[in-house]
Amino acid sequence: MVTIFKGLVWSSLIPLWEFPDEQAHFAQIQFLAEKGRSQSYSSKTGFENDLSQEILSSEKIMGTERDENGVNKITYHPDFRVAYSDSYMGLREKEMESASTQERQKMVKQESTYYPPLYYFSGSLIYRVFYETGLLSRVFLVRITQLIFIIFTVYLSYLISKIVFPKEEIIQLVIPTLVSFHPMFTFVSSGINSDNIMNFLFTLVTYLILRLFNSRYNIRLFISLGIIIGLGFLSRPNFILVAGIATLFVLIKLILVKDFKRSIKSLFIYIFATIISGGWWLIIPLFTSSHFSLDIGRVNYTYTPPTFAQHFSDTMKKIIAETIPWYWGVFKWLGVVLPRIVGKILMRFLVLAGLGMVLYLIQKIKSKKIDKELINLSILGILFFTYSGGIIFFDYIYKLTRGYSLGIQGRYFFPPITAEMIILTVGLTAFFPKKLVKARNLFIKTLGSGMIVLNGIALHTVISSYYDLLPFSKFITQASQYKPWFLKGNFLSLIFLFYFSFLLLFIYRMVKFKKTV
Repeated sequence: MVTIFKGLVWSSLIPLWEFPDEQAHFAQIQFLAEKGRSQSYSSKTGFENDLSQEILSSEKIMGTERDENGVNKITYHPDFRVAYSDSYMGLREKEMESASTQERQKMVKQESTYYPPLYYFSGSLIYRVFYETGLLSRVFLVRITQLIFIIFTVYLSYLISKIVFPKEEIIQLVIPTLVSFHPMFTFVSSGINSDNIMNFLFTLVTYLILRLFNSRYNIRLFISLGIIIGLGFLSRPNFILVAGIATLFVLIKLILVKDFKRSIKSLFIYIFATIISGGWWLIIPLFTSSHFSLDIGRVNYTYTPPTFAQHFSDTMKKIIAETIPWYWGVFKWLGVVLPRIVGKILMRFLVLAGLGMVLYLIQKIKSKKIDKELINLSILGILFFTYSGGIIFFDYIYKLTRGYSLGIQGRYFFPPITAEMIILTVGLTAFFPKKLVKARNLFIKTLGSGMIVLNGIALHTVISSYYDLLPFSKFITQASQYKPWFLKGNFLSLIFLFYFSFLLLFIYRMVKFKKTV
């Protein structure tokens, strides 16, 4: 429940088009809902226009319209705020809400993501249900309903924790807390972005792989994994990397089964389930020209392209200096980050966690015992490192293809977030000897509480860049503007009240939690 209301708070307080690429993702939802199809593509003319006049007009009002260089009023000016009135109604809110049906259907610009349709189809269903409402209602209702992805992702992180730590209930409680209250993950998950379905499906794949290696042979797990991989192909193009990782684990499991006929049958069923549920999306372009693809190798270079070793070295330097801080929180069109002191503390915790993992592995090697916990952590480690390496490799291929780097943002590493939070927890708790059970459990609770505090700092940081926080009445007045009626005034105050009530109850229960083994 606390995850639901946390999402509602973030979704309702962040102004229109202020989540990463939200206008582009919503444009694709709107195009699908209004036209009844995805954008058409021609090898001669490319994609057709897909951003409506309605969205473009609202971007001009909110100051988020980007020029040919990708710059808007907020870029390089994080202090920019839309002008506020003295009422719950924004100065140009009525103008924004009065767009005609023709303005919704008139496409004036190319902006959409051109990603596969599953996420956008689900959003278009909400759009169609509330078709007669204004733009603000449609956008914020899509925001709110897609919070289901973070809810199920957090629940899956709990199930994963139960597999990895079957006897440590305090960790089973804290890992979902770390995932749910991760500030940047909360931020991304509260807006309209297909990252959310990607993060959910990757977490589900992680859970199924762990189930595969922690239970007897079960054909239903191969079928389920194949279906999820297929749905992933219908969600994001980079899910092909997840499919490759999952297939590797499937092959390893089938080898361990040591039954050739059963293995061949299971592999066939896994592939068939993948193709039927969504793999066809990748097969069709092989026989048609209906889908857009990267023109790998078709760029005439005007420079000597770097080697992968050079690219990897440059990327790692950038990841340490920029991506890791962004991983924890970057807002308002990359212009607002967490306080510097917070960033320094987080970096030190990451270094400690890394050293702790080394210590943990040394202890396991000395014990000469390969237990289930180590196997499961190894699976999570492989999932994290192979996916992260794939991101870096894809960026290298993109640079070879287009002549410039696409860039790596911190949110690109969220698909394996459950694995990341488990590895972080294991690394930080490795310094506690087994005898210090109470101290270790207290630290684990502190870790969970610390993430909640970090989420609060991030929320304060981002909303203070948009609104005057005091007096509270002025804050509510400003935060109510350019929002639908159900997120204005007393309704907004009630959301705050429910959130903080559930939050305090959750913290109390976590602090009082005693059963550990």
